[in-house]
Amino acid sequence: MEIVAALICDAATVREGLLNVLGAGIARLWRPQLPAPLSIDFATLISCPQEQIGRPHEIEVRITDPSGNAAAVAMGAFKMERAQRLEDGEAQALPLVLSFKAVATKEFGRHRLTATIDHDPATTKELDFWVLHRDELKIPPL
Repeated sequence: MEIVAALICDAATVREGLLNVLGAGIARLWRPQLPAPLSIDFATLISCPQEQIGRPHEIEVRITDPSGNAAAVAMGAFKMERAQRLEDGEAQALPLVLSFKAVATKEFGRHRLTATIDHDPATTKELDFWVLHRDELKIPPL
């Protein structure tokens, strides 16, 4: 099991086995005051080897704030069904989306999103993003 894509984005959906992503690659969130909602989605594509298909699996996604406190923890269970046809050695892809739109943060600074499958550290992906005050956004006058 492997996380082959992990994106912080404005929005994401899954349709007919396809991952649809809008505004991916978020690294900075500008907020005028705190607490404030993160208003993000986590989009991921998981590669599942054939021998793992049909077995139950879990994904844990944790967001920690600059103090190291858990701002949010989301758990999801999934079980992949075999595609109609897989070639020898071919893995099956599973798109997943977890929403953190309503999760509020109380601190400015670096936040970390950590995703792990089946509590296996070898599958862990980490993404950092910063929550900054909008006054830090220096826009030159027109």
